[in-house]
Amino acid sequence: MNHSTHNMNLNNPDKTLQTIWCVEDNGELLVRFPGNDTTNCRHLHVWDKQPVRLYDVIKDPHEKNELSSSNPEVVARLKKRIETWHAATSTIK
Repeated sequence: MNHSTHNMNLNNPDKTLQTIWCVEDNGELLVRFPGNDTTNCRHLHVWDKQPVRLYDVIKDPHEKNELSSSNPEVVARLKKRIETWHAATSTIK
């Protein structure tokens, strides 16, 4: 999980959650989460608009080749693992 920089709400950390990810074998799925960013650092997440991103971290360790559209079954499987693990993801589409 990743919370917005300098933005973690200790009473409700999911309120500021920005990204949740799962790694399985070579695949790494990153899922955007609509947590509030109440900092002055909003520009940190401007580039990150995709709802999901999938990478092969062995073949592409610098994450330059996004694979989610060509691997929907992997996206679905890893997203399900995230949803099973973290209840806050029930709002992720």
